[in-house]
Amino acid sequence: EGFIYVNSEVGKGTEFHLYLPLNERRKMQRTEDLALLSGNGELILVVDDETAIQQIAETSLQDYNYRTITASDGVEAIARYAEHKNEISVVLMDLLMPSLDGLTAIRALQRLNPEVKIIAMSGFASNSQLAEAADMGIETFLLKPYTLKELLTSLHSVINLKYEV
Repeated sequence: EGFIYVNSEVGKGTEFHLYLPLNERRKMQRTEDLALLSGNGELILVVDDETAIQQIAETSLQDYNYRTITASDGVEAIARYAEHKNEISVVLMDLLMPSLDGLTAIRALQRLNPEVKIIAMSGFASNSQLAEAADMGIETFLLKPYTLKELLTSLHSVINLKYEV
């Protein structure tokens, strides 16, 4: 229900114009669904070596009533967590990062706080990494690129997870 217009000229470049219909009903329904998953001011530590992903996650979470702090690698994540340990509700951790990878950083965070809540994420996770994360007690995993709804749903479920004694 839309179309693409392409104009290309040698030596000048190529222009793409995308024409997509607006569906107000669908847009309104999505916004209402996501509003149900809004936070209550919880602090989320977003750990990713890609600045763009950090910024998108940070802005999106703030739009849905979460507070955020960020870290660019595992070393910085451990330092930020140690500094704000009593405030952080969930750590959103990329598994593949330079300096100190996500799985190693998760082990360190679990030594600091055995009950730390973590959502692991990656664009290139292998089955062995997923199995290792599951063995470490990480039950929630986001495959990049993830949608805002997937992120909010995961956060909502992890934050509201009740541990049985």
